[in-house]
Amino acid sequence: MRIDLHCHTKKVKTGDAYTRNVTKDKFFQKIIEAEVKIVAITNHNQFDYEQYKELKNATEGYCDIWPGIELDIIGKVDQKGNYKRGHLIVIANPKNVELFNVQVQELIKDEDVNTFQIGVKKVYDMLGICDCIYIPHFHKEPKLSDEDIQELGELLPDSSRLFKETSDYRSLGVFSNFDYSVIIGSDVQDWDKYENSKFADIRLPVQTFEQFCLLAKKDTQIIDTLLNQKRKKEISVSPYKKVNFKLPFYEDINIIFGQKGTGKTEILESLKKYYIENGISMESYKGNEKDTDFSKMLKVNDVIATPDKLQLDSMTEVAKENAMSSVFQNEITDLKNELKNLILESAAVKRCILDQIQMIENDECRDILTKRYIDIKTVSQIAREMFMSRQGVHYHLAAGEKAISSLI
Repeated sequence: MRIDLHCHTKKVKTGDAYTRNVTKDKFFQKIIEAEVKIVAITNHNQFDYEQYKELKNATEGYCDIWPGIELDIIGKVDQKGNYKRGHLIVIANPKNVELFNVQVQELIKDEDVNTFQIGVKKVYDMLGICDCIYIPHFHKEPKLSDEDIQELGELLPDSSRLFKETSDYRSLGVFSNFDYSVIIGSDVQDWDKYENSKFADIRLPVQTFEQFCLLAKKDTQIIDTLLNQKRKKEISVSPYKKVNFKLPFYEDINIIFGQKGTGKTEILESLKKYYIENGISMESYKGNEKDTDFSKMLKVNDVIATPDKLQLDSMTEVAKENAMSSVFQNEITDLKNELKNLILESAAVKRCILDQIQMIENDECRDILTKRYIDIKTVSQIAREMFMSRQGVHYHLAAGEKAISSLI
């Protein structure tokens, strides 16, 4: 289920593009093309109640529209004496849209939308009564400072109402893996291209703002309720001989947990047999059935390639390097592609590492680790370590190391 909790529907500030303006007909058309089911209207420093009602009516029955605003926040003073500035999205329960409209008008008053800025405490004091969720720019410019995000979190009675917005799917995935509550939105610049925007996708289809908030809170009852709304089929499986029982399988991703030897593989074989017998197209893959390329990479650990083992002693240095490079051509190509991706995501990983370090109680240990990752750990070093730990591949080859260095 696609949702868009950062959507602009009009040019408000001087720097906004005219292509952010959208008619109700085009809005409805693009929402259908993008298959988005929930949209929060979050224009800069402004909430247009009349436009909100118009767009809500236009998409009634297909897409739920939530009222919101994107505010310019003036935060704490940095070490140079300058105020930190960032953006904060506030989205209200649509049942409170009239109250939200009143509070926003009181908050903005007659100030120029181009120069308006406000602190997070004042935002919460004014809009907190509207039953809101809060989404600061996090791994995205202009990002809200860590200090201001922390202050906002301390103000909220429920921490699950605080999300952090990233700029791309890669950083979204990285931060999610570190258990951050993150989200992404279209931040649409041109409505002609809206369907090509980045959207958040939630596995369980929610119907209301309240359900979304309960899902964010990981409420067991709402998860069970939403899960039971998905289509499923009970299939007889057999983890052991003469042991049979039925398991529900949803038309989605299904994960089977269990310790080694508890019959997980046999259950998958039961599924495979069921699909084949019923003429249902399927594909299966076992993790212990490595493909040729992956097996070849794993063997790099078993046989260390050196000039001596390859009988290259009589060759020139250039010839040695070329010969050794050819042995590892496939591995180096894979490494290049992997590193290109890892370098992009390692900046986000570094941020997660530093956040985790700050939670260490031992001051001396915390300071040592912080210095290591701030002063010594470059993005490229983290990318290299991530690759090595992920693949378990060690390159005992000068040419291989040279290939790595040329990338970073």
